[in-house]
Amino acid sequence: MRIWLGDDRGQGGGRRVEAMMGMDASLVRHLEERAMEYHIDMSGTKPDLGAIEDILYDSDPAVVVAMARDGFILRIATYLPMTDLLGLMQQAGCQVEPHQVVELPSICCGGCGG
Repeated sequence: MRIWLGDDRGQGGGRRVEAMMGMDASLVRHLEERAMEYHIDMSGTKPDLGAIEDILYDSDPAVVVAMARDGFILRIATYLPMTDLLGLMQQAGCQVEPHQVVELPSICCGGCGG
């Protein structure tokens, strides 16, 4: 969670106070720097989004899981490395191979605090 002091949301003179479940600000910044978005080709499968979200949430409470409009690409925003993500996806009942995953830098602006 982010708490903003000032009215400009970090643009110019406002101060940002970061807190994430008791973590100090340097750890929060480290996790934000590692944040990634993954696009996973789920063609031919019907993933259980609830199960995936539940498994990933235990490792990353700020995870965002969403199916793209095309119904084939699963979008996951997390700080987890791909190897961990693949293992957790398997625990959620999805067999995902590395060639199905496109790793992108996070596009998170931090505005929602997630």
